[in-house]
Amino acid sequence: SACSATGPFACDYPVLIGNDDYYGGLGGAFTISTKSVTSGSVVLRHEMGHNFASVGEEYDGGSAYNGANSDSVNNLNNLKWSHWLSEPQNPQIEQANILLQAYPWLDLAQGSYSVNFTAEGLNGGYTRWLLQFTASGVETQDSFEATLDGVSLGWITTGDLDRGFTDVFSETPLAPGVHTLTFRQLSTPTSGNIRMICNINLHEYGPEPMFHMDDSTFISAYPTYASSGFRRVRPGNEFCLMRNMTSEILCSACKESIWHQFLSRVSLIDSVVRLPSSDDLVSMQLNVIPVAQFRPIPINNEQFILQWMRNGIFQINLNDLYQWTLPLSEASGVWNVFLEFRTDEVRNDPSNLLQFTEEFTI
Repeated sequence: SACSATGPFACDYPVLIGNDDYYGGLGGAFTISTKSVTSGSVVLRHEMGHNFASVGEEYDGGSAYNGANSDSVNNLNNLKWSHWLSEPQNPQIEQANILLQAYPWLDLAQGSYSVNFTAEGLNGGYTRWLLQFTASGVETQDSFEATLDGVSLGWITTGDLDRGFTDVFSETPLAPGVHTLTFRQLSTPTSGNIRMICNINLHEYGPEPMFHMDDSTFISAYPTYASSGFRRVRPGNEFCLMRNMTSEILCSACKESIWHQFLSRVSLIDSVVRLPSSDDLVSMQLNVIPVAQFRPIPINNEQFILQWMRNGIFQINLNDLYQWTLPLSEASGVWNVFLEFRTDEVRNDPSNLLQFTEEFTI
């Protein structure tokens, strides 16, 4: 009802903000986040990404893998983002192995959380590894500890009670065999909030160029593992915010999908209007949505290309003119306006969503 109250076509992407100081959110018909000053915008970016780009997850352990940022491992030679590949002549599934994926959501007052995993290490060609985990209620350095085989991982507190994200990366390969990760609280909470280990992901990776990591914006086919264990591929490693909640940028495939979704809903031609003029003259003006060269702050490599057609003949002298005046004798007839939007963020436009046209008669 709140959305309807804004009027027709005025509430395309409703957002609900929960009156809560901590992490939380959801995508879907409504984007949901909280008023948290530490994680509210983090969640909002990601959940709005689902709705804006019409895509599923890129992180491991989910169940909704769909849209422009997900494809089958069997589709390597015809990926949805093949036109964005950094090495199109050499498509490959990046060499990675998931060792651990869990959502304990455990109150550490109940005891420490330990989990065993088996690494392949150099036996599988894996030379480096990345542990990612989140914890909440761990606002001081003496509140929490994470260890691998009894050795501290050097966790550093974010200084607040909200859910915090930690990455531990090592270029020393894990020894082949069984290892143990342990998470425990070091002190009793004084704030009334529990100390919680939320989720854990652990991967090992091959060296460059079997797994491209040095170039953070490299586009390839990176494996993603669903909660069922089923494997898909995604465009980038860790830089897209649909994969990495702490990122502030989207990968090329997601950005392109946002343009497709937006331009399937709206034309960049706002209106074609006849301006006041004398009886023997005609003055016309094309009004456009202010992108490309009409942005208040221009963005590189965005451009409108404008053409006018009268009675089936392109009027070359009017190219890229958004306002013109002609004698009535030269202006009468059936007119078509053709506007093309060009941006480096769209390389594939099979439905011609970046081309717009209007017809009018003088």
